[in-house]
Amino acid sequence: MQNEEIILEPDPARVMEGLRDTGYSFNTAMADLVDNSIAAKATIIKIRISKNPDNTVNVYIADNGTGMNLDGLKNAMRYGSDRRQDPSSLGKFGLGLKTASTAFCRCLSLLSKDGTSNYHKVQWDLDEIAKKNKWLLLQPELNEDEISLLEEVTGGKSGTLVIWDKVDRLLKAYSNNSYLNKAYNKLIEDLKFHFSMVYQRFLDTSYTSAPNVEIYVNDIKVEPWDPFCSKHQKTRQLAVTDIPVQMPDGSNTKFHLGAYLLPRVDDFTSKEERANARVSNDFEGFYVYRENRLIY
Repeated sequence: MQNEEIILEPDPARVMEGLRDTGYSFNTAMADLVDNSIAAKATIIKIRISKNPDNTVNVYIADNGTGMNLDGLKNAMRYGSDRRQDPSSLGKFGLGLKTASTAFCRCLSLLSKDGTSNYHKVQWDLDEIAKKNKWLLLQPELNEDEISLLEEVTGGKSGTLVIWDKVDRLLKAYSNNSYLNKAYNKLIEDLKFHFSMVYQRFLDTSYTSAPNVEIYVNDIKVEPWDPFCSKHQKTRQLAVTDIPVQMPDGSNTKFHLGAYLLPRVDDFTSKEERANARVSNDFEGFYVYRENRLIY
């Protein structure tokens, strides 16, 4: 019949492999995962990027947020997970965790517990999905080392650990170990600066409009970087205003606009201060924030 419903289930392996190529850089992928931790009201987020003796890499992101029971984990791993109730949440489409992770790894696991549940662990393994050709979410055995990693942050309370295994798209194959180590160290340093810029308002305890969050990368605390040098005595704020906006549904809102003129390089008293300020053409321009998080 012409009006008969036709339901076409997507091919699991092809969809997952295709979504690996959505254009993530490593820094933006990691920021998507930090967004999830902040949305879960985490105050401490610890990232560990470990280079193994065989030159493979594992990535872990632990937080002390609200955590999840088994049903919550299944929803989080679903492509197109349920919309969050909080409209100010940094996550929007229910895809970031999966697409950001599998852009760099073939095996994504979540270990979590909420305030009342025991630990649960679920896993997408792209190789297993290709074998079975099913949307097969695995429940692997709990790993005591992974629980210990999570409890370093949570103290045994609620929280979540994101685990990347089979990381195949992060570091190129180098024949020379010194080149590999240099690339690995640069990866870490670039990530720390990306976090210091994107989450500056969360990391800066003097900024009261955003919840305070501590972020660590390989046990080094990330310090905030202010692109406007707003605390320097010679910074000039040229404009500050709120712009009213009418939304398509007729409701009214606003966005905040501020313009700054930065000090000259010579106005910084030390070499370290000049380096930290990063006053250069590369960092001039427009900075766009949503819910205090730098998005552009």
